[in-house]
Amino acid sequence: MRKNLLLIGSFPPPYHGANIDNENIVQNWNSKILNLHTLDISNKNKRFWEFGGKITFGNIFTALKAWFKLLILLPKWEFDYVLCHLSQRFLGLLKDGLIIITIKLFTNSKVNCRFPAGYFIVTKSKLYKNNAICRYIVKYILTSIDQIITEGDCVNKEFFNIDSTLNVNSVHIGIPDHSYSGYKIPNDRIEVLYIANHCKMKGFWDVIFSTPKIVESNPNIFFNFVGYLRFDKHELRKIDKFIIKNNLSNNIIFHGIKINEEKDFLFKNATIQILPSYLEGMPTSIMEGLSYGLPIIASKVGVIPEVIKNGENGFLIDPGDRDGLVKNILELAKNRELANQISKNNRNYFLQYFTIEKFCQRLEKVIIASK
Repeated sequence: MRKNLLLIGSFPPPYHGANIDNENIVQNWNSKILNLHTLDISNKNKRFWEFGGKITFGNIFTALKAWFKLLILLPKWEFDYVLCHLSQRFLGLLKDGLIIITIKLFTNSKVNCRFPAGYFIVTKSKLYKNNAICRYIVKYILTSIDQIITEGDCVNKEFFNIDSTLNVNSVHIGIPDHSYSGYKIPNDRIEVLYIANHCKMKGFWDVIFSTPKIVESNPNIFFNFVGYLRFDKHELRKIDKFIIKNNLSNNIIFHGIKINEEKDFLFKNATIQILPSYLEGMPTSIMEGLSYGLPIIASKVGVIPEVIKNGENGFLIDPGDRDGLVKNILELAKNRELANQISKNNRNYFLQYFTIEKFCQRLEKVIIASK
């Protein structure tokens, strides 16, 4: 007999990685064992660049609304398993804890929580370090979960450091296949794609300040910045002045937010993808780059080193290593044979491990095995 799985989560908009993951799971779930049901707890008024963890009327209202939805839904169904989100910030964790404890009190469901991030901000906060009550609450919520599912093995230790008895397993994400395998590095124009929120933690300034050296060495290299520009007017003027001073107006384009066909177009026309972040889990954008067969240059942070291997499907650099970023972009632009080989590797790598179908199969397997 098929069993029932309830997915509790947010769905686009806004277009955050975890929201997109949830939508992909629902649209591509094809299990012969688990019937998938959903409970949407999205805050549709939340702007996509805003992070959770702030006490606002909107966030409180959304949390209570989600809790009441859950109370109404639980008596109607007998769910064998529940899959929900686990926040990396303390206030978000309290909201998740309310849902988790409610399920554990009123049902016999096995609660699985996906943690779609590279590190647990809660344990880095002064509140957690200095307040015994806070540490107790965090531990109580986590030990109430039957299984925590991370995006990579390197994240698991974050939770084992809190309680070594926690049941923590990792599942690499996957995305729908864009069915594109026509990559071939062009002879006259190199398109470098940076797709992320434009902020310091995503390595935005490292990219900007590296462009003069790159363009000076090869004026046929062009940069496409895709995402939200999270700066004030002073910083925006600083960017404009830098571009004008270094004669980069023809080599840098800010596209803003792009989704669906518009984003697809930029990936198809890209030659190299870069993401020199300082903090990450497993970025969906890198999965997208793999699906298009793009050579990838990224920081060795979070789960990224579990997926990107130097020379095989791209290059890894230390956060803030602008010289390394320059060197690897120029190397891929110059060495056409290497770039094309990496492209083939990435396309095959994606099809073998990172399609949405493979992700759903891995997720189903680990959920069923939850203790």
